[in-house]
Amino acid sequence: MPKYLIRGGRLPYQKVPVENYLDANMFGNNTGNYMYLNAILRTLMTDENTEFVCTNYKRNFSKKEIDQINAEYDGFIIPLADAFRPDFVDEMKDLTNLVNKLEIPSYIIGAGIRAVSEEQFLARHYGFEDETTEFIKAVLKKSACVGVRGEFTADFLKYLGFKEGEDYRVIGCPSLYTYGNRLHIRETDISPSCKAACNGSLTAGMETIKIMSEYMKEFHNLTFVGQLRRELRTLYLGVNYKNDKTLWEYYPCTIRHPLYANDKVRFFYNTDKWVDFYRGMDFTFGTRFHGVVPSVLGGAPSLLIIKDIRMRELADFHHLTHIPAANLNHYKNIWDIIESLDFHSPEAVAPKNFENYIDFLHLNGFKTIYDENPERKDALLDQRIAEADVTPEVTSCVRCSPEELTERFRTSYEFVMKGQEQAKSKANESSANLKKSNARVRQLEGEVNRQKDEVNRLKNEVNRLEGDVSRLSSEIKGKDALMNRRLVRTAIKIQHRLDR
Repeated sequence: MPKYLIRGGRLPYQKVPVENYLDANMFGNNTGNYMYLNAILRTLMTDENTEFVCTNYKRNFSKKEIDQINAEYDGFIIPLADAFRPDFVDEMKDLTNLVNKLEIPSYIIGAGIRAVSEEQFLARHYGFEDETTEFIKAVLKKSACVGVRGEFTADFLKYLGFKEGEDYRVIGCPSLYTYGNRLHIRETDISPSCKAACNGSLTAGMETIKIMSEYMKEFHNLTFVGQLRRELRTLYLGVNYKNDKTLWEYYPCTIRHPLYANDKVRFFYNTDKWVDFYRGMDFTFGTRFHGVVPSVLGGAPSLLIIKDIRMRELADFHHLTHIPAANLNHYKNIWDIIESLDFHSPEAVAPKNFENYIDFLHLNGFKTIYDENPERKDALLDQRIAEADVTPEVTSCVRCSPEELTERFRTSYEFVMKGQEQAKSKANESSANLKKSNARVRQLEGEVNRQKDEVNRLKNEVNRLEGDVSRLSSEIKGKDALMNRRLVRTAIKIQHRLDR
């Protein structure tokens, strides 16, 4: 019975209360992480006997836990997003440390680099070269090949000395292969009255946010789909995502925004329901890659507004319909952009990309649900999710009665307080361990100081002995000279007597 440990927050068929999702470890702060996790599980869950366990994004494991993993699991699967970035270095070190200690295969199924611009990327000033090198080397010792998201990441690994086709392969993002080898984008009537959806990110920059705000106003029936934990908190509890009032006019980060007030914000933590939502949409646009992916899977015409190379390499590889954020000002309005787009471009490369992905999985020894039938549509994972009746979406707080909202705050408060108590307990444990460590450090420092004193004593003794040796050497040389003179005089006397 194959059993895999997989880096992630929760399995798609695990049903948990909504307030639990306010914990960062449920989905790594962004539900986009569910998209590729769900896709990988759906492809690899070949039968009832295949088991997966999530790490809950835990980073440090005890020796006992590592021994248990080695004894009970058949592999460690590491799905990643833009992991090669400065603020992921510490976690990358932890992953490297874990992989080095494991005795089971370890696999990277999707990983990318983050950089704002191509110019920044080509400058070759990354700041995480060594950590990436050690991480990739560790995984390659325990797998055939690592999978990366696109050509920029491939170029980065080549720069570090790794070989394409041997050490790494470009596979894109597994999320685009959720339902197999084909994509079909529907023909829809994109107009002001159509059903439109939008996603966004504050990291896109204020200029892009303002332009996006104007685009959103063009659609009379528009829904905003959030992905961040803070956006969930706003939708569920009515707590502001951002208190910067300069943003409120342009971005739905407060319950006062018209999209929240009119119940036009949604949040999904079930991939199938997320995709189903887009099956009823006529058009989607936004600056989040995994905000557009479920729309593409659902067949809705979709526009990805790319703000950096991590998005560009994915858009290029999957031929997603996209436009750089920097080019938005080149168009009069969103209708001008739509006129210039080919929404069907992802369809052409989907079969080839999927075949490459499955071949990559086979290279690493995996079986997939498509091995006997590449056109297969059903999956065991779908059945498990349906049986678990995972909540499809979060009901907005604007639809709640005062009593319901009070109950939400109560349960959320209890959950948060429980989390704080656990965090406090861990902090106290860490503090106790730190005190022990500090005591041990002081003990070792004392031993080091004693050793230093002993070394200094021995140095002084050596210096004294060297002085004695030098003095004795001088005395010996003096005595040798005296003996030589005496021998010469004696030899002369003997010679005189012999001459008589």
